[in-house]
Amino acid sequence: MIYSPAFFHRLGSRTLSAAYTLTISDSVILADATTAAFTATLPTAIGATGRQYTIKKTDSSANAVTLGTTSAQTIDGLTTQSLATQWEFLLVASDGANWVI
Repeated sequence: MIYSPAFFHRLGSRTLSAAYTLTISDSVILADATTAAFTATLPTAIGATGRQYTIKKTDSSANAVTLGTTSAQTIDGLTTQSLATQWEFLLVASDGANWVI
């Protein structure tokens, strides 16, 4: 199935090329690190049980997109996760205290 850009916009899609802190209105993050590596920071997981974000690296550069956390929270036990190759992605969800893949 092929989805149009309008479909992703309705999902809360955002294209990033620099550091950014995700918000409640975000859902799908398309990350373009062609110019430089950067970090996308998740909001707090506390009180957000079930909230999901998909972060996908769309460019073929060697620059990584790092997914970070706030307040010493973790993503599967780590404070960051890295997307290094084109089309690599993470789907994370809040368990109410931290983020899980």
